[in-house]
Amino acid sequence: MKKRIKELDNYLLNNPFIQKKPFKEKFMLCAFLTYKKVRIFLSKWIPLNEIQKRFWNYNLYYSNKKDTNSPSTILNDSEKIVFKLKYITIIELIPKEQIKNVVKGIRKFEKKQGKRTSLGNEPKVDFFKFFSSGDAYSELGTFYINDKSPLRDFIECISFKAINLTNSFLTLGIQLTLNEKLSNLIETYAIGNVETQHEMTGYNRKKWYQFTKLNNSYLPGEVCKNNIINSVIDDIKWNISKELYSFIPFMIFQSQKIQQPCICSIYTNIKENSNNLFWKSVDVDLYSSYFKKDRSVFLSMREDEKNPFCVYLLSNEKNKHDEDSPLLAYFNEGVLYFDLIFSIINKTLRKKLSEYCRKIALFRKKNINHWLSLKVDMDSSLFYFIRSIDEYILKFDEAPDENSFFENNFEGLKLGTNNNFAKNQLYELKKLYESIVNLFQSNIDYKNTKEINKMQKFVLSVSVISVIISFVAVIIANPTLINILEDFINWIIICIKNIF
Repeated sequence: MKKRIKELDNYLLNNPFIQKKPFKEKFMLCAFLTYKKVRIFLSKWIPLNEIQKRFWNYNLYYSNKKDTNSPSTILNDSEKIVFKLKYITIIELIPKEQIKNVVKGIRKFEKKQGKRTSLGNEPKVDFFKFFSSGDAYSELGTFYINDKSPLRDFIECISFKAINLTNSFLTLGIQLTLNEKLSNLIETYAIGNVETQHEMTGYNRKKWYQFTKLNNSYLPGEVCKNNIINSVIDDIKWNISKELYSFIPFMIFQSQKIQQPCICSIYTNIKENSNNLFWKSVDVDLYSSYFKKDRSVFLSMREDEKNPFCVYLLSNEKNKHDEDSPLLAYFNEGVLYFDLIFSIINKTLRKKLSEYCRKIALFRKKNINHWLSLKVDMDSSLFYFIRSIDEYILKFDEAPDENSFFENNFEGLKLGTNNNFAKNQLYELKKLYESIVNLFQSNIDYKNTKEINKMQKFVLSVSVISVIISFVAVIIANPTLINILEDFINWIIICIKNIF
């Protein structure tokens, strides 16, 4: 689905995560606006009532709103405000047995979309099969995007890195250097003030002809800004991943249209104690953020129902060379990727298992073919996620890494292993999956037994009918047998009469 964002120079969103507005809502809104326009015109003769005056005059009703969601203080007052989204790192899950095919896919992608590479030698990936734990990683390629590529509208450069995750899985880190024009658009919008937006609600509780009774509501500016920035980030991730998937069809999250977790790296000179509404508008919660001990970098994590786990790394350290930037210094540690992948596996598996529980309830009266089809669909959809559960449980049993860069440099931050709460969540998921599999099997066995009994009754009926038909055919073929049969029946009748 496509949608234009006027606030961002008519940026075109094009991804399957855009929520389509139902026809009923479109019709009711159009009818309401027409009604409102006609009613205001007629107000010269028929005055508006008090409710219409209050809620239809948006500016009058909300004129006392003075809060701003733009930043208020920066580190150096002589500088202009900077909030530059420089890098987005997409995190994908890859089976280890497919790593060579992933490298081949990256090379094909480079030939078609790239224009200059910084890595001439073929990356070494064979050693990954010897690692069941640890932070082994390998650079898979870095190159600029050519000017004719459709991806040039989003990014200028792309980098691939494989990081060991568990015994049979790797993390594919896809680091995107944003297009300068797009980065500037996001920056301008982020540091600006977004006014409170007016919208109509109450569609679900009304019939289509009750458009005159729609409710008036207001969406705070910081929420509007937050939604638009998140929508753009999700759109960038989707369009890049969609193009990559045609070359690398082993990206598990993309194959199931799951929004991947990501790391957004932002350079900013805005003080941490700046306007709280500004930080809320860019989806950064300072109360749940972790600061580097010298306060030069802070890390903010967020997760909600609509968006996947996202990490914001915000730095006020400015280096002349991007390759030395502190924003790039934090991507070599697998423990952060470990937590991000876990969050998606946990969330996705719970959602999918709930969906299959609902389908089981709806399939009670279906035949065995429907049940087998649903079972095959579940097995193929959850294969990699279920496979990863046991490996994650083993990883959580490992001793924590005392040399973790994040935990040693960010106050109060605990990541990765030795997490009993996360481990218990996995045990619960595993039990839920096993109970659903047992439920599937018991229903399939019951349906199968029922079908077999039904078939046996049918075969028995056919056999009896066949015997009767054969007997009738024999009698018809020998007329003398009919006379003998009649005499026999008459004799039986006479015997019965004599007895009684």
